[in-house]
Amino acid sequence: MRRVTDARARNAIANDESNGVVADINDDAGRAVAERAVAEVTATSRRLLEALVTQAPPRDREVEAARARERAAKRFGTAAA
Repeated sequence: MRRVTDARARNAIANDESNGVVADINDDAGRAVAERAVAEVTATSRRLLEALVTQAPPRDREVEAARARERAAKRFGTAAA
């Protein structure tokens, strides 16, 4: 994320309607709106991620490592350390 230090540039970005942001982030009301938007996006993202489920069995790290060593041996001709 780039940091905007120029106040005019910061306000232009905050007021850019094409980004969907129309509040001035320098005043308390604008800051509250921005914080609420972040909280809502965070909550929605968390709900969606928690809803993801899989039917696949859990993977065994040692089995996966052995498979990776086999692939490396086939690809490079020697076993990877």
